[in-house]
Amino acid sequence: MLNRLFFFFLFIASACVEADFISARGELTQSKTISNISWKYEGADVIEFLLYRRGWSQAKWEFVSSFTPEISSYLDMDEINSERSWRYRIVAKTISGDYVRYFDAFDLTKLYASGMNRDLDADFWMSVPAGSGSSLSNGRESRLEIKNISRWSSLAGQLDGVVVYRSAIIEASDEELVEFSQAMKSNGIKIAIEINGLSSSYALHESEGESLTGEESFSSNYTRSLKRFVDLGGEIDTLIFDGPIRRVLYPSDTPISPHTYQSIGNELVDTMRLWRSVVPKIKFVLLTNFSNWGWKGQPARNSKGLPPQSLGYGNYDEALREVLGVVRGSEVDFDAVAADYNYDAFLNEGYSNQVELVKDVDYKNRLIEFYHVVKDYGYQFNMIINSARGAKEGNHPYRVEVLNYIHSLIGVGVNVDSFVIQSWGSYPSLWLTENTTGTMTWTTRLALERVRNGVDVAPGY
Repeated sequence: MLNRLFFFFLFIASACVEADFISARGELTQSKTISNISWKYEGADVIEFLLYRRGWSQAKWEFVSSFTPEISSYLDMDEINSERSWRYRIVAKTISGDYVRYFDAFDLTKLYASGMNRDLDADFWMSVPAGSGSSLSNGRESRLEIKNISRWSSLAGQLDGVVVYRSAIIEASDEELVEFSQAMKSNGIKIAIEINGLSSSYALHESEGESLTGEESFSSNYTRSLKRFVDLGGEIDTLIFDGPIRRVLYPSDTPISPHTYQSIGNELVDTMRLWRSVVPKIKFVLLTNFSNWGWKGQPARNSKGLPPQSLGYGNYDEALREVLGVVRGSEVDFDAVAADYNYDAFLNEGYSNQVELVKDVDYKNRLIEFYHVVKDYGYQFNMIINSARGAKEGNHPYRVEVLNYIHSLIGVGVNVDSFVIQSWGSYPSLWLTENTTGTMTWTTRLALERVRNGVDVAPGY
């Protein structure tokens, strides 16, 4: 019996189009051979199909085989033990041009099926869709669809909070914002809003030699964005500052900022003071995309083409120490430090533009060290739980990767204070209902009940 599955997801090549490709997938047998690669193509003018593959650590594509138009599958017998994952490329050569689909192959063994530490005292939060309604959920749901509590009442009775993006607040009507805030309040669900914290647009703004970054970032986020929500009765429990350090240090990924870690700490204090003046009990979380930073001299998973070179935006251990050293000495402070570090990165299997440098780095251990640094500083440690590859492929791989990730974190001793279940891809395809297999509320409920309440995931899940 096949005990592992490889799933494939779409990328669009710049020189080709993929419109006529419907699907491509395969399965990994127990002996670790790729089998039953198959594809479906709608066009009728195919001359031939060409299949290529590239291992995760390989720089060049390898030609596999060509196929006549009536062929739509292939048995790839090559051993793949040496690679963490594989990327395939299927090209349809046609009279009118080339059509291509890229698909990544990755292991979907259910690690959580072997058991998990349970009854953890951890909060659970769930994010609303990250993009516009058409980029997630296929436009079938509002980004604030979760205001309909009756469609996820069991999870709503256990969930600590929801994370909403500033753009979702801006896009919503007054009526929808009122319905959303009242539904959350009446069910004891806290609201966190993710914002930039400090805006790169104001990194260079100053007056009489004094930086205005903190003040103008507050004005942009509150006066021009979130004040309407507050005025309508919306209660903001927490603000999540997404990447404020790198936004000001390298605005728009350019090395033109005069700021240092210390000055960024001062700007964070300025903007948090202003937030406290209008929402006195508001809490703050410092969030970073951990993949794009180096750590203790070891490379980031991606270079950003900036002065730190292979370190991406720099050494995050240094940035954290310097910035928090300023913030902790003020009357305002962060309540938690959070990592946006998808499962692909944790496994060191996701995309990297410097594979030769990162292929032997232990990115699991890096997160463990980050966790202990944060706890030593006295902060809560929050984790964004996401799978970039799972969220691109489908509801099933997204759910397996989310549950595998939580299982793995517990297994290495990262005792997260708050889990935030999130997706930045096309899946889950819907947020509601919680009783519909594969939705975001269904997946979040599985994760919450398994970890916090000791309820086993049902067989087959």
